[in-house]
Formats: sequence, C-alpha cells, structure tokens
Amino acid sequence: MGDMMRVENLTKAFGGVLAVKDVSLSLNDGEILGLIGPNGAGKTTLFSMIAGFHKPTSGEVFFKREKITGISPNNACKAGIARTFQIVKPFGDLSALENVMIGALCRTNSVTVARKRAHEVLDFVGLATKSDQVAHKLTICDRKRLEMARALGTGPQLILLDEVMAGLNPTESAEVAELVKRIRDEMGISLLVIEHVMSVIMYLSDRICVLDHGELIATGTPSEIVQNEKVIKSYLGVRRSSAQNRSN
Repeated sequence: MGDMMRVENLTKAFGGVLAVKDVSLSLNDGEILGLIGPNGAGKTTLFSMIAGFHKPTSGEVFFKREKITGISPNNACKAGIARTFQIVKPFGDLSALENVMIGALCRTNSVTVARKRAHEVLDFVGLATKSDQVAHKLTICDRKRLEMARALGTGPQLILLDEVMAGLNPTESAEVAELVKRIRDEMGISLLVIEHVMSVIMYLSDRICVLDHGELIATGTPSEIVQNEKVIKSYLGVRRSSAQNRSN
C-alpha cells in the first residue's frame, strides 16, 4: 500500500502555545487510521492543517505524494480531501438532498449530475426516504449521517471524520460505525478518524495514533495501543480513573 496522506514534522503555534508539536504520521490507501488523545491534545488542529483551515507554523503535508502544505480548504476539497465536524452544521433550511448537492457541485457544474450523485449518496448512508426533509428537522443521528453524506458528495479519496459518534447512544454508534466501515470497504475511501468512544475506535481502526499535549506519543495496532504504558498513563488510565471517581 502506498501513502494516501503523510504529514512530516507538523507544528502549529497559536501565539506562545504549541497546539501541535513536530508530528509525523502517514495513512495508507484504503486504511482507517484512528486518532485519539485527551481533550486539548491537538487532534482537531491537526485535522485543520491537513484540510487547509490552518496553515502550519512549520512542517509539511502530503496528499497522494504531492505537497499540499498551506492549501486552501476549497482546493483541498477539490483535491479529494473531505472533512466532517464534531458539531454538525448543515444548511438547516435546505433539504437533505440540497445539502448533499452542494458538496457534489464541487465536482460538476451540472445540477442534474449533482442531484443524481446526492440521491446515490443519501441511499448509501440510509437517508433515501428523508431526502426532501429539511435538515434542521432531522434527528442528531440523521444529521450525523447527512454530514457524512455531504462529505461523500464531494467525491473524496480521504475523509477526516471528527467525532462522528458524539451525542449518539450505543445503538446509533454501532450503526454509524458499520457505515464508516462500508465507506472504506465498498467505496475504497481512506479515513482518518478522531473518536473518544474507545470501543468504536478499537473496532474501526487498522492502526491508531495517540496525541498528548500536541505530541505524537504512540502509533500501533489497537491491541498494541491498549497495552502501551505511555498511552495508559496519559489517556486510557486517566479516563479510567475519571470514570472510577464518578462512580464513587
């Protein structure tokens, strides 16, 4: 497998605060790469640099072996990188179909082609029967599906998926996790996934990268990560202790 995406020594400073410090990682064609770490670890900032929302202070971003450091979000989308957001913000007064068509129009000037693509994507994510429903009336789970549909509408080769399980109950999380698997298995799209639901990230990921205070502290398979002492101390162990404190 070749590199789909690679970042080298990526750093982002906001004033005197280093949000991401000297991070290097790669994602292979057809891979689901998990990205975990405590709140404030730099995960979303890393996403923003890859997708063009933040310009790195230093370091490089490569997509399909081409340097795209500092690319605009619009050009990143055209290149084949789609990004979702933890807090979904669809065009609330537009229908689900119209929301996805907006994404599809980055690939075509034809409204007819965009509408056809949008219908196909909505069917894939399980929203075919709700294509005419205005977005603000959808449930949170359906809005999450719509967020993924909008990303798929752009015809991506890489999706940056930011906490898509946030706000979902266990049943909904399991259903959306299966959808993420299908995006990779049936569409051949690579995914970089931020997620705090550990059971989900362990199930989805081929490999996992762990950030802590902006630094990459571990990379490995799910089984390797859960046994990594640095990860247990900085992230998994902290979360377990917090859960125990809440129960006491």
